[in-house]
Order: sequence, then C-alpha cells, then structure tokens
Amino acid sequence: CQVLDRCLGGGLDAHGITELAGCGGVGKTQLALQLMLQAQLPPDHGGLGGGAVYMHTKPLGGMSDRLQELAVNFEARHRGLGASVSGLLDNCHIIRIPSAEFFAETLARDLPGHLQQAKVRLVVVDSICGLHRGTDENDTLKRSAHLHDQATRL
Repeated sequence: CQVLDRCLGGGLDAHGITELAGCGGVGKTQLALQLMLQAQLPPDHGGLGGGAVYMHTKPLGGMSDRLQELAVNFEARHRGLGASVSGLLDNCHIIRIPSAEFFAETLARDLPGHLQQAKVRLVVVDSICGLHRGTDENDTLKRSAHLHDQATRL
C-alpha cells in the first residue's frame, strides 16, 4: 500500500523485526493478515515471493474467516499474477502458541522447516507480550531475558 509505505518512510523492513502496537481493535491483526497475503506476491509487485507463518497466542475467533475474505478480495486484485484463494491460504501457516515455552520450542524446532520447505518469507507473532500476560513471572529481568532470546531466534 503506497499510503502505508509513505507513512513508514518506505515500508516495513523485510529483513528485520517490526513491532505493531496499539489499543485493541485498531487493526493490528487485520494488517498482519493482509501482509501475509501481500508477502506472496513476487518482489517486483511489492511482495516477498513466499509464504507466511502466523503464530498467535489468543483464540482465533473469526480470524480464519477474515483471512478467507481477504484472500477472496486479494485474488480478485491479483488474479493476473496467478493468485488463487486456495493457493494463498495454502501458503499461510497458522500455529497456536499457548505458552512461552511452546513458543521457544516452535522457534527452535518448527520454524526452520517452514522457512526452508514452505519458502516462508514473513513471520507474524500475535502477540509476543500475550505470552507473558497472566503468568506469575514477576521478575522483570527474567521476562526481559525470555523476550530477548525469542527476538534473537526470530
């Protein structure tokens, strides 16, 4: 999106970590879902030429339905590039992350395979802070160390 690219001074960094923050309901998940589809476009059409992994820490709710709706609209706009709803959804890998420990295991064990076999070019974590909410982990240094380790693996 050219407007978003202008607001961000050229777009999101394709080789780094970008944090989206904001109040609930402002569109962070919506943007992430759109980016998962956009990533599948060829680089010369604003994409990354690969699939996406969406790791989420909260119940899906209507997220799968929203992704389906977005894929239908995306296909209509990019059919000339070979976009199809089934192909788009096949390249979106969704993983439920119930705990910080499971997240660490997924980063170490599963994500490398997705990056190689499924040609994943975008990884979305919604939300990394959600992994630490409601835990008895009151030690700020320990929580910060976990977050640093997870960010390093990403």
